[in-house]
Amino acid sequence: MRDDEDPQLEVDKDALGSGEMGPDLVFEAAAVRRVEGAGDGGATNGGTRGLPPWEPSPNLCHFGLVVHGLPALHRPPFLRYALSMSAGEHPFVDLAREAIRCYLATGEFLDPSSEQGDPPPSGVFVSLHDSAGPGRSEGPLRGCIGSVRPQADSLRAEIARLAVAAATSDPRFDPLQPGEVDDLDVTVYLLGDAEPVDGLGDLDPSRYGVIVDGPGGRAGLLLPAIPGISTAAEQVDIARRKASISPSDPIRLSRFEAEIIS
Repeated sequence: MRDDEDPQLEVDKDALGSGEMGPDLVFEAAAVRRVEGAGDGGATNGGTRGLPPWEPSPNLCHFGLVVHGLPALHRPPFLRYALSMSAGEHPFVDLAREAIRCYLATGEFLDPSSEQGDPPPSGVFVSLHDSAGPGRSEGPLRGCIGSVRPQADSLRAEIARLAVAAATSDPRFDPLQPGEVDDLDVTVYLLGDAEPVDGLGDLDPSRYGVIVDGPGGRAGLLLPAIPGISTAAEQVDIARRKASISPSDPIRLSRFEAEIIS
């Protein structure tokens, strides 16, 4: 997938429940759609002005709102907020946690300043889990939202807005309450550029995420290193199903790497 082929690729916010794949296999998968020359002007009242219609699959719970609209959240003002950093956590994980805490406490969005050495803005996903119980590598999912391409001016601002979206606007879960934030396990995915590939032999689900483009502008995305997914065929099949792309439909595949920070 190249920039000249797809000016914008926005997440249509995964609304699939646990279903036959199980909740641990779907939270990083996101149905996405092309949005060419469209936008909602920054509206945050749940509208989708200017967006092409989304055609829901009977197997997907329709949630036709794009991430950068942050549905159900009022239009900011953004807030300069004193961060209380947690010892031992990566600064981007701290930032995501504090952005959620700030929004739940004040109703306003954190406006983090860029710092020297920060990477440039990129696609970002933020996933939130309850603490893992004994014998488990991760606890129950509480939210996962992301975007393939950045909408904010800085990487820190992108992380902050998507952390709030994951905490408050994932349609599979009730919004988080302030008292839950400290117990969350937070993971931030920094997405690299997608590159087209010829087939399954060019994929490795432990290293690469995948984007599957199908007819009608439908596309499905799956992040890398998802527990329980060990083959490229499984990865592509789940991404197909997330976007309601039939096994008989022609597809184009792209892969991307992601830095996983937790």
